Amino acid sequence: MPGLFLLAVVRPSNISAGLKDEKISFAVVVCDTCNKADPLAHYKPQVAFHFPAGYPGTADVGKVEDPIGEVFTIENSSSGAGTQQSGT
Repeated sequence: MPGLFLLAVVRPSNISAGLKDEKISFAVVVCDTCNKADPLAHYKPQVAFHFPAGYPGTADVGKVEDPIGEVFTIENSSSGAGTQQSGT
């Protein structure tokens, strides 16, 4: 995806945690209207976070959330915008 997306507004469409395969996955839909995209792109990227064997089920929650927080942040504005991707 060309030029994707520093601080692009995205909406989560699916979040799954596979503890057997040590993976937490996010499927998102890029909010073209929120990002003032022209032409509309309709991107639907997926991001998977892979962890060492047994790690997501036994680690402190913060240690699992930290790498996710490096990619996604929650916007706390009154505009109603949701999850943002903060890196590529």
